[in-house]
Amino acid sequence: ERLIDAKNRDDARQQKKDLTEQEVARKLGMLRVGKRYMLGEAGAEWIETIKRFGTYRTWKSYAKRIARDFPERPIDSITKAELERYLFSLQAEYGRSALKGIKTVICKIYEWAVDRGVYVGKTNPAADLKLPKKSSNPEEVLARLEGGAPDKKGLTHAELQRFMPALKAKHPHMHTLVLVQLAIGARFAKA
Repeated sequence: ERLIDAKNRDDARQQKKDLTEQEVARKLGMLRVGKRYMLGEAGAEWIETIKRFGTYRTWKSYAKRIARDFPERPIDSITKAELERYLFSLQAEYGRSALKGIKTVICKIYEWAVDRGVYVGKTNPAADLKLPKKSSNPEEVLARLEGGAPDKKGLTHAELQRFMPALKAKHPHMHTLVLVQLAIGARFAKA
């Protein structure tokens, strides 16, 4: 019995040593995986590890979009600059919250790939991705306005001069409330 226990301990030590050596080699980028994963493939495998249903549904839709936009790109051939340009290209189509979600999915896919040894690059290109700032390019602002999404937060002076008499005629009690809010600088959402 002691010989069996000693042999099991030696086997366990050897396995631990082998795993440690593989982990070090993977982190140093010396261990190469035979199959090159595409970003879409990695995303499809990663999404199956998500347990929460609401998170799973949302992130799955983002992962599908990423797979569609990077159909045949190996995960280790995509650069940080490409990912940032990709997020910028989605800015017109998605809001800031959705862009944050897409960025999160990209980061999670790369983290999963690093953990599985699928991605063995020196640096994770998704680690410090920057979200694009809201555009102040006049052409893009005009395009957004033509699309029906207002870019301003309040009424102009001329609009306010037309709005207040109309409000007083239809809702006199609201007219007083709006005057008070204007006088103290409060926003309607705060009232």
